[in-house]
Amino acid sequence: MTKRELPKHVYRQRNGLYFQRRGWPSQKFENEFGTPEFWREYAGILAQKDRPRRVIARNFGALIDSYRKSPRYRNRKPRTGLDYDKHLDFFREIMGEANPAKMQRKDVILSYSPMFGQFPA
Repeated sequence: MTKRELPKHVYRQRNGLYFQRRGWPSQKFENEFGTPEFWREYAGILAQKDRPRRVIARNFGALIDSYRKSPRYRNRKPRTGLDYDKHLDFFREIMGEANPAKMQRKDVILSYSPMFGQFPA
């Protein structure tokens, strides 16, 4: 089966068919392509009005949550984890809702004065 045979926003992956549309969460189809159950499932996905279609997982808060779930974070010593938590919580307060993809170089580089050990006011 080629992509031309599949309906709009349906793509074949290694382990089955998926509904993938920008701004919508990806969903795996439970039924085989071409069956009446598949078409009911497809129509149900397109008719979803109550679920938010926007994926809001692209912000620094989501990155921090993802890092805290990772083995790299969980394998830290307890004291190191406490230190990391202080910095991650502070960073979440400041940048939590910002989109990392829209950051620019000027957002990262700050004027730091090593002579005074602080940022200018």
